[in-house]
Amino acid sequence: MSEEEIQKPLVSRMEFIILALIGVMILIFILMNAGIILTSISERGKGFINLGLTAGIVLSITWFFLQIGGKVFVRYMVTSTRKEAEARSTWKIISYIIWALVIIGLLFGVISDPNSWAIILGLFAAAMAFVLQQPLLNIVGWLFISTRSIYRIGDRVSIAGVNGYVIDISTIQTEIREFGDWMAGDTFTGRIVSIPNGFMFSHPIYNYTRDLPLIWDEISILVTYESDTDIAVKLITEAANEVVGDLMIRKFDEYKDKMELNDLRTEIPRQPQVRMKFADSGVNLYVIYLCQASTRRRVHSEITRRIWSKFNQDEKVEIAYPHTQILGGISTNEKSGVNEEMRRKGT
Repeated sequence: MSEEEIQKPLVSRMEFIILALIGVMILIFILMNAGIILTSISERGKGFINLGLTAGIVLSITWFFLQIGGKVFVRYMVTSTRKEAEARSTWKIISYIIWALVIIGLLFGVISDPNSWAIILGLFAAAMAFVLQQPLLNIVGWLFISTRSIYRIGDRVSIAGVNGYVIDISTIQTEIREFGDWMAGDTFTGRIVSIPNGFMFSHPIYNYTRDLPLIWDEISILVTYESDTDIAVKLITEAANEVVGDLMIRKFDEYKDKMELNDLRTEIPRQPQVRMKFADSGVNLYVIYLCQASTRRRVHSEITRRIWSKFNQDEKVEIAYPHTQILGGISTNEKSGVNEEMRRKGT
């Protein structure tokens, strides 16, 4: 969270309006029960108004204090732990629990007959099962996402073909700040994509930053068969080490410890590696390296620039490119023979 965001006022204009509305409802409640206003309304009517005012006051106060409490909680967590995404996710879960308790408490206050409760719960369950199938699936998806930490606010993910950063997780949908699509690489598109939480049951979810904010990437370079591949490999390795070599050494043990199987740990390179493969017009060299997920494209570009610069300084390495080369031709004697034959035929 930036210093500018930390200095924002705790109470917004909307919260001031809700606070004023709470004051008005409390005033009406007091004046009505004191017999100053609404004196002509029957006792039954006053009972309904009292019930509505009580529910409105409780719900409004809950909303107001959750808004203020959320800001205080996030500011405190950011100041102490520097993890805004985790603070926002935690507060969302706390607020949903508080809302559920408040609503259940209001229902218990209004309905005291057990038989009425059984009927209401039965009707409610039937309506939820028949009418709200998709929302219920989204709520179940939200529970899985929250309890299993499938992803959190701030994670870099790919869901249902949408790539981006998670900026909000509600009970119904997840909002993602999108990058990619028509933009090359990892450039933001400016769109916010809303994805129903139920998608997690029918689509794969790719989380690039769940354990560590590190991902593997590779760059492919095609060199000619006439190039000195040993020199090419050396130059490519140098370029990659200059950009991500220190990062890979620092993060090697941390990344290795995240591997679930011992067999996987032995496959992790400590430094950038180069692999080779034959192609139609040359040899493909692939440099494999580890980098921060948020800087993948920038790192990819910088390594490419350095490889290009080093290749240009060495005549023994040449980048292959699609072209057509005509080998051989018709000699002078052959050309004369062809011309003589054409003359005999009168052409």
